[in-house]
Amino acid sequence: MSQAQPRFIALTPDRLRRGFLLVVPRDEVMRQHAERLQAIGLSAVAEEAGRSRPALARILDSSLAECIELAGRDAVAAMLRSLGLAPVGPARIEALASPPASDLILRADIPTLPEIAPPDPARLRLDRLVATPAETEIDAELEALAQRRGTWQPLPPGTPATAEDRLVCDVTATLLPARNHIPQPDVIGARPGRPGHLPQDWTFGDNGAGLAIEVLAIEPGASPPHIRLRVHGTTTQDGQSYVIFHLPGRIAAQPDSSWVGSVALRPVGTPIGLRGAKLRLESQDATADGRLRRKDAALLAGDGGFVRCYVSEKFPEAATAFLRMPLLFDHAAGAVDFTCDIGAPRLVEGLDLGEQGTAPLAALTGPAQLLGAGSADRAGLNARLVGLEAGQARDITLRLPDSMADRALVGREARFLVRAKAVLRRAVPPVDDALARAAGFADLAALRAGIAARLADRVARLQRAQLRRAALQALLQEAGEIPLPEEAIATEIAALWPGFAAAAAQRNETPDRAAAAALAARRLRIGLLVAALARRHALSPDAAALRAAATALGPGAAEETVSARALEDTVIGFILARANVTDRPASTADLMAAAEQ
Repeated sequence: MSQAQPRFIALTPDRLRRGFLLVVPRDEVMRQHAERLQAIGLSAVAEEAGRSRPALARILDSSLAECIELAGRDAVAAMLRSLGLAPVGPARIEALASPPASDLILRADIPTLPEIAPPDPARLRLDRLVATPAETEIDAELEALAQRRGTWQPLPPGTPATAEDRLVCDVTATLLPARNHIPQPDVIGARPGRPGHLPQDWTFGDNGAGLAIEVLAIEPGASPPHIRLRVHGTTTQDGQSYVIFHLPGRIAAQPDSSWVGSVALRPVGTPIGLRGAKLRLESQDATADGRLRRKDAALLAGDGGFVRCYVSEKFPEAATAFLRMPLLFDHAAGAVDFTCDIGAPRLVEGLDLGEQGTAPLAALTGPAQLLGAGSADRAGLNARLVGLEAGQARDITLRLPDSMADRALVGREARFLVRAKAVLRRAVPPVDDALARAAGFADLAALRAGIAARLADRVARLQRAQLRRAALQALLQEAGEIPLPEEAIATEIAALWPGFAAAAAQRNETPDRAAAAALAARRLRIGLLVAALARRHALSPDAAALRAAATALGPGAAEETVSARALEDTVIGFILARANVTDRPASTADLMAAAEQ
């Protein structure tokens, strides 16, 4: 038995959506429902009997709802195929009536790209930038060639190095102890008593819980130096008490800096009401709202001895103002009484190994290292070598730069003993016939002609790119605003985002979503205009255009991408043959900027 076909009626569309009313015959939906029931082992008789049984009724209703949904999707898909419509996002489908009481009547809104009338290419006005390689550009290429063919020659002893020289040096690198940014990490100023006095700059608080403290003992000569602190009292609710080891705002933090905080802690006796403890790093940014950022690390219980607990964080705010490091105790409502030894708080930027002395930096130590102009400068030494002579040594202490491969070393101070074995200066050959022959040309005149031809070829490529961009921009301007459905822009953003984000990463930038959306909209509008012009003027790419597009896109480009580029090239050629094009003299730099903007 043939299946009844859905019917549809087109509603008045707007530019971005096509509206339809679809009718799927009730008998067709119910036939599908009967097949569904049979597939799950239920007959039509069981269906009628099951209406009085709630569990079975729910199964029947659910299976009918599934059939209605499937029939609706199939009807929309069949309609789109029959009309040749390519939606740019999911259809919005609303059921106006449904079986078993009636036919399935649906309203479907289909997001589509708008149909546009393309501009007449004869109305477009374009500027074609015309540039000729200048003699100064040829001279600059010759100088660059001579520099590349230069060799590094050792200078006589006693000749100081300049910023343009290289040096062969033996280097011994040592990591200096991390600077502790806690202004007073010892127990200076502490006095025992009830309550006694905490060390200078240390403060205690309990968020209004009403707890008392006692400094039971001070051990300035112990390892580590520490105080014994008792916290006790009765609280009416869960809360926190804390010790902060420095005054507010005393520790400045640079943007994008990494920090490590630590404290030595030893529990004494059996705590009452203490649920845990943690070490926290807070940063406050310099904006008007002074937002706080927090990172916590739970403190570990030791076996009766001191345990140094660490917390680390990288603060990325562009305007970080200062850091704060509190030691926090969580306690329950009721009686609270605990004692612990606290000592040697540390807060350092970069890597903290807990070392008290220096540590060798094997990765930056070694004989006969090449330093100076044009060489890798992992530690930032090159700027400190000017004036150094062969046989001399220089003791350099510096802050390790952001370019360090080991990110934990960034911001740490290191000491370098640099002993120069030789100072090298580049011997640049003169720009003459000998240089030309070394480069494979008969003489200097032939070399200049070869460079001029290469520059002219580059200018020609730039001119084609500039004119292509000018044609597309003029087409967009002449067409005016072309509205686009949000679904189409979202799909285009998803397609271009990997390349867009990779390009931003190469520039060491964060990809801008708004810029990606603008680029996506531009690409969609250009595609609409190109397709409309191709339809109006019966344009299609020939074999030569397809080969040129494949070459421009490179190996591995999808056939669909090559075809789209070839059609765009064909349409641009059609535009340029009819547009009003004015030649305007420009420099190579202007041409390059216009081609790449």
